[in-house]
Amino acid sequence: MSRVIEGTTLGGFACDARGCARIAVFTPKIHVPYEGFPLEVRNPIVGWVDTHVCPEHVFSIRGYDVLGKKVRDSIEAIAVEHNGRPDFKRAFVRMIRCHSEEFLQFQQKSGLVAPDDALAKPGELAMP
Repeated sequence: MSRVIEGTTLGGFACDARGCARIAVFTPKIHVPYEGFPLEVRNPIVGWVDTHVCPEHVFSIRGYDVLGKKVRDSIEAIAVEHNGRPDFKRAFVRMIRCHSEEFLQFQQKSGLVAPDDALAKPGELAMP
């Protein structure tokens, strides 16, 4: 994860595309359906990767790009815990905003950012 201002997400994230210096706006959220079940019957397994892209590179992210061995192993373990098998062939990615509440919760639970990240400390802000 590359941050514009190191130590906080306040300034945003740098785009992870090679050679890009833009601010990232989106991050992929992975959805892997259970084998033998339509999405309407059984919710897919949801996974995250700490990747960030700008609007120009949002369409360069594909499901197989983010489904590395480590991610696949984790999803496989989750599926087994829930008496199922993942159907990686039907996996898909939805892009969400980097500064959404949903992504912030993922980062905090994963220990990627502190719970008080990007918050002003008491007394830091002076009102005119």
